[in-house]
Amino acid sequence: MVRPGHRRVSEPNENADRARQDLDSAEKNGEWLTLRDAAAKLGVSHHQVHKLIKAGILNSEQIMPDAPHQIRAADLASEQVIAALKQKGRPCRVDSERQTSMFPGT
Repeated sequence: MVRPGHRRVSEPNENADRARQDLDSAEKNGEWLTLRDAAAKLGVSHHQVHKLIKAGILNSEQIMPDAPHQIRAADLASEQVIAALKQKGRPCRVDSERQTSMFPGT
């Protein structure tokens, strides 16, 4: 029973607790990295790492939607990731020979 003027305390969210525990254990063993840790190892911003994930170039796992990304440390050395980061300014876009230039002759 909740007394007048007092808020009801919600039950703990089991999924959120499990996600926190999994993330804590992942950070401890070094096999898995957070998005920011992966960015620091690659020498890029966390925004660029997120773009690599969205483009399917870098694999990540999430315990549940909106949970922090967990990135396997070994995946940072993949050929796809290295090639994408070598492309200046647009690491997630692949230049296609079939793509027509908007400004021919430049």
